Amino acid sequence: PLFRQERIGRFEEPFTLVKFRTMQFDTASVASHLVDKSAITPIGSFLRKSHLDELPQAICKLKNLRVLELSSTGLQDLPKEISQLQNLEKLYLGTAKEGEPNTFAKIPEGVLKLKKLKVLDFLNGTLQHVQPEIAQLQNLEELILGAYTPQDDFAGLKAIAQLPNLKTL
Repeated sequence: PLFRQERIGRFEEPFTLVKFRTMQFDTASVASHLVDKSAITPIGSFLRKSHLDELPQAICKLKNLRVLELSSTGLQDLPKEISQLQNLEKLYLGTAKEGEPNTFAKIPEGVLKLKKLKVLDFLNGTLQHVQPEIAQLQNLEELILGAYTPQDDFAGLKAIAQLPNLKTL
């Protein structure tokens, strides 16, 4: 299970630390080096040795991520939870390897909820992969798509035309 603890951080600002519980529930709240080793659970010992007890804290830090580059990743691998990265401004989605077909049908739903997104590099996609919901990305300034293909219809272009801040296509 997870536990939360108030700590004092940079500039004397309090913050909430989130970690996996590695000690027994009735253990005194003191620095871990002052606690008897028998208070650490077997799973807690593993979590500490592998540094996995810090994973929840790392995930919290990801929420402030501004640039994300995913190379050689098909969009079916992109989780909906990407929508939680609300400070993300630039998203680079890598292209499939040469000769491989596209592995996706459209921009993932989670990406369409990134309100601060300014740059979307979707080089693997074409106009047929752009759905009308892209108009939700009101701060988008740059959209990079792959080449035009004969299968493209221009519904995607109509949606793109609704982006008020778009400067580069």
